[in-house]
Amino acid sequence: MGDLEEHQSTVSMPEARRIDTTPPTIVRAEDIPAMRHTWPSGVLRCAHCDAVVHPVYSPPKEKSRPQRPYFRRKPLRGRGNQHDEQCVYNIDERIRVIRADSGGALVRERSAGPPRYRLVVPEAFGPANGNESAGGGLSVAERLTQVLNTAAKIAALLEDYASRGAEVNTEWSAECRGERVEWLNFLYVPQRIWVLRNRLSEPETTLTHPTAVIFLAQEPRRRRTPLPDGTMWDYRAARYAVPPDPGQPKSEKLFVGGNEDVVGEAFSAGLNKYYLGYGMWSRFSYTEQFPPRLTLRLHHTTQLVQVREEFGRGAFARWRDWRRLHE
Repeated sequence: MGDLEEHQSTVSMPEARRIDTTPPTIVRAEDIPAMRHTWPSGVLRCAHCDAVVHPVYSPPKEKSRPQRPYFRRKPLRGRGNQHDEQCVYNIDERIRVIRADSGGALVRERSAGPPRYRLVVPEAFGPANGNESAGGGLSVAERLTQVLNTAAKIAALLEDYASRGAEVNTEWSAECRGERVEWLNFLYVPQRIWVLRNRLSEPETTLTHPTAVIFLAQEPRRRRTPLPDGTMWDYRAARYAVPPDPGQPKSEKLFVGGNEDVVGEAFSAGLNKYYLGYGMWSRFSYTEQFPPRLTLRLHHTTQLVQVREEFGRGAFARWRDWRRLHE
């Protein structure tokens, strides 16, 4: 069985379609433990195309972690029973399109378990050609071309996985300067922003790779005096929770700022909405009166995009597991 066929057969689906009813009935994965024996053989199809699927359920065992039930495409001999090209579960077709535009940056890792994809990311973000007053472009590694080099492309990937009830960190990692970056060290949801803050333990420090952070924009601020080039520095502030420590505040602020025009355009959707900011986050102090804050400098509007509220309010599985252990 080829790599692509093997990958498609292991894609888990949260729902399926019974074709023996009129109209076809949608059945859900959470019903598999109780109802799978009542579903006639061969009547289940993908919820979005005609691929034959079957329920998968592993009852909890004493020494193993429970696994959620799901539907899986049933592989057939002769490479038949594929998802339609436009089906949301045709992951291979989607990845094939991304790889075609990647200039060789997207690589499939050979490892046991589900396929994983390694993505080469920019080494740094900064003003184009060092010309700060030019409005700011993106200075990126030459080997990166079309793959996830903007906030919007990262958000689109999250949308794609969310539409299938899957978690992107099970299949993706990043690479910068030859070092592998796990997805959870590349993308930070609001519940894990404090982890990025702690990685930057010393003020004025910067990571060696860009990161993406989802945050709720809450406060507008503006520098009182212009920068040396005459432009105004504008930024938006957001609060995020930190693990409770005796005598320490329960939350801190992060700042996303830059040229007034760039920030105004990037945050045109307004406040009290979730955004994804992508770039070289650092801990930076604006004045001696305030401690260093987690900060992203916007050189271009492509470093920021509004995302759906559920990406900000929802917690990824690993975060939920951590919280259960520490509550």
